Amino acid sequence: MKTFGRAAWPELLGALEGIESVALRKGALHVFLNQQESGYDDLLVPLMSALELVARPESASLLAQKLLARMSENTWSAG
Repeated sequence: MKTFGRAAWPELLGALEGIESVALRKGALHVFLNQQESGYDDLLVPLMSALELVARPESASLLAQKLLARMSENTWSAG
């Protein structure tokens, strides 16, 4: 999924909502690692921390929801 870049974000962020799967968190961390996007970095950086296994799973879910909301507000276009 990392190959797809930001086009994969909505699907992956949606999967993180309410999920406490360690495997999904590790996979999401791998996908979002080193990805940057103007207007989203202020949420991506804390999302990376929240995806770390020492963080509470609900932290990642909350940040995923915020990112999805911002993407929706900004009429997100993948590419």
